[in-house]
Amino acid sequence: MLLHSETKVEAYSDTSLRNSDQYILLISLLSALAIVLQIIESMIFPPQVIWFRIGLANCISIIAIYLVGLSGALYVVITRTILASIFLGTFLSPPFVISFLSGIASVISMGIAKNVFKNFFSPIGISIIGALSHNLTQIAVVVMMLGFSLELIRYLLPILMIGSLLAGFITGYVAKNVIIRIG
Repeated sequence: MLLHSETKVEAYSDTSLRNSDQYILLISLLSALAIVLQIIESMIFPPQVIWFRIGLANCISIIAIYLVGLSGALYVVITRTILASIFLGTFLSPPFVISFLSGIASVISMGIAKNVFKNFFSPIGISIIGALSHNLTQIAVVVMMLGFSLELIRYLLPILMIGSLLAGFITGYVAKNVIIRIG
């Protein structure tokens, strides 16, 4: 299940297609869906529990990697984190910076994993890589910005990594099923 399975959706690989109205519309639609999911999730989990969310909007990031490639997925995650934080009133706050940098790191790691190991990982495996990258980036940013003690991080790290595996599996499973239905 974590390993490669048949996913027939191909990203817009031709650069001429990237300038098409359809490509721009798809990125806009994916961004809007991701914003809505992030806002819904923030209503369920308060900002104080930033590390213990499933990451519903990350489903859209995974789908974007498969539909519009790494560069398109970066547009989606950047648009999502900026606009959702404006709507939620957290723009330029520590949670925004953590979310922004972690989202970018996650999409880049997923995009690289998909391109390098395209015949090895399914969207679920790609999602788990992204979730692990997301949480590791969150930890690094929090340590640098807020000066959390490394002792505290040492205790939190195993819990966060297990959470990453679970969240990555859930979001990857959802994304895989959407990708299969689209393709």
